[in-house]
Amino acid sequence: MVRALLVLSVCVLGCSSGSSGVSADMAKADCRTFIDSYYCPKAVTCATITQADCMAAASTVADCSIVTGENRDPSTCFAELAAITCPIFWDGTTFHAPASCSHLFAHP
Repeated sequence: MVRALLVLSVCVLGCSSGSSGVSADMAKADCRTFIDSYYCPKAVTCATITQADCMAAASTVADCSIVTGENRDPSTCFAELAAITCPIFWDGTTFHAPASCSHLFAHP
């Protein structure tokens, strides 16, 4: 399951300076919201994992403390992640977040 969550790091964190104009603190908060309120609840619904285990695994692969900005407004990602069906999100081995979540948050 932790291996499946490694996709989270590649999917969500992208190297760039961020261009949405939000502060680093806001971007960090949005990153935590992504994991706590959208990604992990969807993972719990679709796979055999607890919220606590998901959050622990996610924190090892997607470190929100290093986020410096947002590459675009995360609201589209949040809405699409909330709406995605389990067979698309979880194929039994890997989680697949919507393309709108790809490289959402900037980090050094």
